[in-house]
Amino acid sequence: RGYTPLHAACEHGAPLGVVAALLRVWPDAAKEEDKFGSTPFHYACLRATPLEVIILLLNTWLSYTENRTESAITTLQRDDFNLTSDAEMLFSHLFALYNNNADNPSPNEIIDYFIHIEVWNGATLVLERHPTVFKTMGLDTKVMADFLSTVGRCCRLTTMWGGECSVMNRIYWRVYSASLVPVILHGRVLFYFLSSRHVLLH
Repeated sequence: RGYTPLHAACEHGAPLGVVAALLRVWPDAAKEEDKFGSTPFHYACLRATPLEVIILLLNTWLSYTENRTESAITTLQRDDFNLTSDAEMLFSHLFALYNNNADNPSPNEIIDYFIHIEVWNGATLVLERHPTVFKTMGLDTKVMADFLSTVGRCCRLTTMWGGECSVMNRIYWRVYSASLVPVILHGRVLFYFLSSRHVLLH
């Protein structure tokens, strides 16, 4: 616990390459808190950090289950944040999952937005809160592999399938043309895509 090199990089506006390199070396630094309870992501939000860096940090931060909760998300609602307009749009979609404002985008609109800007763990968060959304999604096959890979790592099996196995089966087989191989390893289900080398863990 403490002020990490990633904290320093985010505080001083390091570019995407530097932030990405630090996360590769120490990914858990994304959730480390300093003595004030602030993560590197909090520091980045204080200084109009470019959206690409915000997305990288948010994706990493949301990859931890404990951060995909209402109490964790509300720590991002701070008056001292200095966000770009693009980042403000991202935050508004994130917060819309936890309030009941009449003008909020729908869960489908939120997940479409997250997928469009490749906030994959934001899409995971939507599915965890609204599992039935998957049934109405019309994902382009070009993004399906990344989406399923990330959601598979983060969601429970019951969240992904949502009681609608036939729907998921149709999606998998349509996209991968019989290349999906289920494997059981150490009590976990692994879906291995032969054509893309993506693996989903449950």
